[in-house]
Amino acid sequence: MAISKGKLLSMYELMLKAKRVEEKLSELFKEGLLPGWVHTGHGQEAIPAGACSALQKTDFLQPTHRGAIWFSCKEGVELKRIMAEFYCKKTGYNGGRGASFHIGDIGAGLIVMQGILGAALPLCAGMAYAFKVKRTGQIVLCAFGEGPACEGTFHETLNLASLWKLPIVFLCESNQWLELTPRSLHLSVERICDRASSYGMPGEAVDGNDIVQVYEAVDKAVKRARDGMGPSLIECFTYRMGGHYEGDPCLGRRDGEVEEWKKKDPVERFEKELFKKKILNKNVVTEIEQRIKKEIDDAISFASESPFPEPQDLYEGVYAD
Repeated sequence: MAISKGKLLSMYELMLKAKRVEEKLSELFKEGLLPGWVHTGHGQEAIPAGACSALQKTDFLQPTHRGAIWFSCKEGVELKRIMAEFYCKKTGYNGGRGASFHIGDIGAGLIVMQGILGAALPLCAGMAYAFKVKRTGQIVLCAFGEGPACEGTFHETLNLASLWKLPIVFLCESNQWLELTPRSLHLSVERICDRASSYGMPGEAVDGNDIVQVYEAVDKAVKRARDGMGPSLIECFTYRMGGHYEGDPCLGRRDGEVEEWKKKDPVERFEKELFKKKILNKNVVTEIEQRIKKEIDDAISFASESPFPEPQDLYEGVYAD
């Protein structure tokens, strides 16, 4: 697939933005400015950037609980409202109720995150079913990790999605860890994508640190779903550089493991490739960095200056109007 220069630059900017947003959130959390928890996806930035680059603005996304890198890449999502939600402010997408773990907005094509991992799969299938019945032409991208792929909801959802040829793409971020448990201790197969054949859908494994591979695989699956041919399962192999949560001591990792994966950093890897192809240069990188920094700084200012919810706001949104 030939990808235009403009598209490659756009993908690079999305990936770099995701990285910088998470770095800032880590910093803010350590300073005690963010209530609740922060779950980072350092080292996984190529997956949301590549996947979201294959979506249309009207398509829907179910992010993983390492949501910041996904929020940063979905077209239509406002970073200032995401940041306000991390701050638990009234101007956040969920009025300050969601913090980092329950952010969502139907208007932005962002399905609200669930506290139970794996619970999102059937909900995404339900939304895809609605798109099919209404013939909207929209698709759902459902992202999850290795853990949910070993739950009952995964198997039930893939079976129905294939049976009904739903417009949905299942994307597994195989980052080698299930919370605090290494992949080798909880997964009985080498590749989760091989399970796709059990449900009559295509399955494909890609290098999750190669943004072009991710984009091409998701783009193909999105077009297939939009054409009425049903779902696909894509597995992106990557590595979670940080812990399960911000502050996790990361016990149980073997010596040199993190250092090995640092050499495969997706942002640095793609940047070198674009420099080599003369698509990127130092001036362009500086311009992109400045643009991202301004957006993040403006979002933090908006969030920090926004009011906290009032006690009476607790009852808003509990019942449908």
